Amino acid sequence: MNLRAIIFLIFILAIYFGMHVFFYFSILHFFSITEQKIKWTLGIVFFVLSVGFITAMILTRLSSFILIKYFYIIAAFWTGLAATIFLAFALAWILILFFRSYDIKLIAGVLALLLPILYGIYGAWNAFNPNIKNIEVNIAGLPSNWHGKKIVQLSDVHLGRIHGVSFAEKVVEKVNSVKPDIVLITGDLFDGMGSNIPEFINTLNKLKSTYGTYFITGNHEVYLGLDYVISNLKSAKIHILDNEAVNVDGLQLVGLSYPEFGELRDSSFLENIPGHNPSLPNILMYHSPTSIGQNHNDVSDQHSSIYWSPDVNFDIAKRNGINLQLSGHTHKGQIFPFSLIADYIYKGYDYGLVSEGNFNIYTTSGVGTWGPPMRTGSNSEIVAITLQ
Repeated sequence: MNLRAIIFLIFILAIYFGMHVFFYFSILHFFSITEQKIKWTLGIVFFVLSVGFITAMILTRLSSFILIKYFYIIAAFWTGLAATIFLAFALAWILILFFRSYDIKLIAGVLALLLPILYGIYGAWNAFNPNIKNIEVNIAGLPSNWHGKKIVQLSDVHLGRIHGVSFAEKVVEKVNSVKPDIVLITGDLFDGMGSNIPEFINTLNKLKSTYGTYFITGNHEVYLGLDYVISNLKSAKIHILDNEAVNVDGLQLVGLSYPEFGELRDSSFLENIPGHNPSLPNILMYHSPTSIGQNHNDVSDQHSSIYWSPDVNFDIAKRNGINLQLSGHTHKGQIFPFSLIADYIYKGYDYGLVSEGNFNIYTTSGVGTWGPPMRTGSNSEIVAITLQ
């Protein structure tokens, strides 16, 4: 971890700790708490909550003990809930400033706690019940045998400590209900915080389609360890595309792996993919909704830019005959208000279908979640794409 990443981490942790200080003083004010024992108790509770998620992340890296797993789930849920409670208390403070002549502190305080909790419960349900999103995409030069056929895109499933085998079974059942002709998994199938991949293989093997299932890696496969991921997936009925192109009955799939740490990619990277033929109808599988060549001379700059200053100029893909790019990664922000931030950072490519001439890109909000097991800023989705 470089110095810039360490400084950024400290900055985020300081903000998160400050949120809990804000919660502490807000509750004291809105509920008129003056008793010293209660104040001390609340102070301890909010301190523990402020360090809970980072502690859980460290512990879950060290051990797969069942209690640590549940500690991680609870701490992650609170992290998502905290963002909503922060907004609610901020609005409550504004409210009492406007209505100074009325004693509405208690009502505002109760609502600032109750409404986010209800919203968080909905968000947790939403995170574990993915919808099927149906879209149509026109592809220039599409062979007649592919007209009207369906692609299912899965991305950001994050199978692991939170989204377990039962969740994977639900996803597979929904995918099979679409009766897809091909299934494309565009990265982060597994969660970087830890995933016992062998326990998911039997479930993944139940995916049914005419032309099979194809997979590319995302950033979480890099975090988890590519050797571990790839070696286990080789025993599954899944075709792994590692910077290569394959012809599937007249339709070309180009699968690009997520760049590893220490790997730089320039604008010629796609041109050198083995088997790539720009004259064929092409579908590009690339985890991040960004340009392929980031044009950075520094590895850390390239990786950080994908998150904070992504290159969303898709000229390289257009030059190389890509008709449809399938991406994920953003989760569409996952939790409000981060959904607004994702839209701003990715300049509108954070979610949905964008068509520019013969080039299309679809960025899915993903199936699973990372961190907080909730979705209040987006929906979990399985994408069913009908080709035209």
